[in-house]
Amino acid sequence: MISNNRIILLPVFLTITLAVLTGCIPTVNGDLKVETTPSTEDIDVYLTRQAQATPIPTITRDLILEQTQTAIAENPEWVHMVATIPSTFEMASGQYQLVEKMAFWCEECRLLNPLLKNLEAEWGDKIRFVYLNVDDPLNIDNLQRLSQFRVVPELILLDGNGTVLKDWVGPPSREDLVAEFEKLP
Repeated sequence: MISNNRIILLPVFLTITLAVLTGCIPTVNGDLKVETTPSTEDIDVYLTRQAQATPIPTITRDLILEQTQTAIAENPEWVHMVATIPSTFEMASGQYQLVEKMAFWCEECRLLNPLLKNLEAEWGDKIRFVYLNVDDPLNIDNLQRLSQFRVVPELILLDGNGTVLKDWVGPPSREDLVAEFEKLP
């Protein structure tokens, strides 16, 4: 006899699963004995459905690498998305910085990337461009110091002391960014 404080999950789970699939509702007494059991035909139907189900793939490093390479081949503009190494970012760096809070999965971040790379080529001598990946656990402190927004992309223009001069939530236009850059001394 099974005590009431011990539960055997697998038989109960299978019974409930079979009940849902077959439409028969089992009843359970205090000893967790199923009084109504599915027929062998019901079990065969269940096993056939399980065999036909698409298995959940095991996530491996090779699978991730394969999917990443496929995505890059299909979307060559993604290749240039590179995150700044978290330990190299300082709020008070002594120079102006445009910090993008980004994620590699973010569609707007990917669309914004070519614009930022072009601006970096034009303004890189005056402004340091920083790309903080919100999914990198090493960036948690950096992200919390920057802003309370939980949106990507978000761009933050900092002065040399780490003071926020301008904050854009969502992708800004080239004109908006250049207008702010031209105000810098």
